[in-house]
Formats: sequence, structure tokens, C-alpha cells
Amino acid sequence: MCFLIFLDLLIFIMSMIYFVLCALICATTISATLAPRDVYSAVIQNAQDKPIQCSILWSKPSGEGLESALFTVEHKQHYLASEKKMNMGTWEAHAAIQEIHCGNLILKAPFDKVTSPVQNWEFIVQQDKIVSVGPSS
Repeated sequence: MCFLIFLDLLIFIMSMIYFVLCALICATTISATLAPRDVYSAVIQNAQDKPIQCSILWSKPSGEGLESALFTVEHKQHYLASEKKMNMGTWEAHAAIQEIHCGNLILKAPFDKVTSPVQNWEFIVQQDKIVSVGPSS
């Protein structure tokens, strides 16, 4: 009789240890998931010595691309590319910027220094590249 009680207690303890280990593994996996590095709106700064034509390729939640119209950023000026929201029926989604095209320069996501979803991220168009700077002030 004592042996059966001891065996039941041992099984209960082993079950609790198994449950705790599984919970810890799940919690570690969930917390290790990185946030998306999405940029929803951008400030494009032209550091070149002439005006430049740009466009932005946005990504819908379905993965399809959605390109913006061409826009010109004057010399030493900036352009605000406002966020795009899409009605998904019962909810609204943000389109994320996937590519920035300025002249013959292209910058593709994921963008340097972006660690989580952001708005008004600043990019500078230099002579030979587009640079991901950080939050616009």
C-alpha cells in the first residue's frame, strides 16, 4: 500500500516537472521571436546636388507589391512618404516599405538600424547610395 502511494506521488512529481520544462521551452521560444523590421512611412532626404526622382515599393500583407507614383525630391529638401493602410474587411493593415528607388539607386528591406515596426524613418539619398538613418525628428 505504501509503495503504491509512493509510486503515485512519484508519477505526480514527474508530471509536474515535465509540465514546467515544457512551459519554459515554450516561453523561451515565444520570447525569442523577433519583431518585424517594418517601415510604414519614411522621410526621404536628398543630399545630392540636384533634384532626384524617386518611387517606393510597398508590400501588402499578402506579399503583393504596391508601387507609389514617381515623386521628385529637390536638392537639399525632403519628401514625406505617408503610411498606406489597407482595408482587409474586418481589420486594417499597414503596408510596409520594401524598396526605395531614387535615380539608379535602390535600397531594399530589411533596412539598417530598424529593429521593430516604425513610422517616419529617415533615409538620405547620397551620390552613390541610399542610407537608412533612423527616426526622423
